[in-house]
Amino acid sequence: HQGEKAETLYYIVKGSVAVLIKDEEGKEMILSYLNQGDFIGELGLFEEGQERSAWVRAKTACEVAEISYKKFRQLIQVNPDILMRLSAQMASRLQVTSEKVGNLAFLDVTGRIAQTLLNLAKQPD
Repeated sequence: HQGEKAETLYYIVKGSVAVLIKDEEGKEMILSYLNQGDFIGELGLFEEGQERSAWVRAKTACEVAEISYKKFRQLIQVNPDILMRLSAQMASRLQVTSEKVGNLAFLDVTGRIAQTLLNLAKQPD
């Protein structure tokens, strides 16, 4: 949940989730959808004492693995490929965010809606 202390990394083994933020009035905005093979909660791994910045809600039945940041740091010493997978996912998310900022700046409302529909069509169910 948003505002909780971040101490754990999650991995979606099965299913899909929505990542969202809420304002003080309880209004929600979906930031992204994550699916099987995606990590959740990686930001706190890089900055100690971090709080969760968003909520995560299951879209479908999910199976999620949980590992503490401490154990994850130990694991990547033995298996650095896991860190590369996490880094690749973070780079992909940054690219998507950059595209969204560009769309907000350069597309009109119709263009933004069309782009959003195209992006949603690419998502697994």
